[in-house]
Amino acid sequence: MAEGDDPLDPTVSWTRIADTTASSIVLALLHSNQSLIRVRGIGLAAGPWRAGTVGTLLNLFWLADTAVHWGADASIFWRA
Repeated sequence: MAEGDDPLDPTVSWTRIADTTASSIVLALLHSNQSLIRVRGIGLAAGPWRAGTVGTLLNLFWLADTAVHWGADASIFWRA
């Protein structure tokens, strides 16, 4: 997991969160804003990395920490 919005950015610093043999896992996000997730399968050899932003995976993304987080319109908190 890493903080950012571009999984191809060479300056991203990835943090190993878990190793599992299960087909799924539930983890708490390390970064509440702009989280990147990277996974790969390992069998006889390690497979290629696949990465994406939480916004890509969930189709919702929390606005930047600097955005105004109040208002009459609740939809300002999310963008699609």
